[in-house]
Amino acid sequence: MNVCGGDDGLAVESAAQRSDGIVLAGTGAGHVSAAAAAAAQRAVADGIPVVFTSRCADGLTLAGTYGGPGSETELLRAGLVRSRFLNPAKARLRLLFGLSAGLEPDELFPSTEKGAS
Repeated sequence: MNVCGGDDGLAVESAAQRSDGIVLAGTGAGHVSAAAAAAAQRAVADGIPVVFTSRCADGLTLAGTYGGPGSETELLRAGLVRSRFLNPAKARLRLLFGLSAGLEPDELFPSTEKGAS
């Protein structure tokens, strides 16, 4: 789901009530609003895997460059999983098929990959 800077988090809350997993398409490096981040953190606490991606056509989600509410640093600290290089559609498919196969989000989206920086 696309999220933006002014997002109130209600769409994330609604998705968490109806989904087995959520993929957030954030801005730039995968950033979301503070309200969307809080809603995503509650979803993770309820056992719903949440993956954050970038809406950029070809962009890597960051892992520790920025701080503050909704930043990749805070999202990771809250238990969200970063898609790294996958766009939202590819991350959604990986999450969908992976969960169907009984895999954990950390297995589907490893924090480090061979040959990647």
